[in-house]
Amino acid sequence: MTGCNKILTAIFQHLVVEAVIAAKGGPTSY
Repeated sequence: MTGCNKILTAIFQHLVVEAVIAAKGGPTSY
């Protein structure tokens, strides 16, 4: 359960970073 939670947290953080980069108009792969 803890491992799954860590994975979900990592994915969530990645999505947040992608959103911030997109908001700043930075380069995105998609």
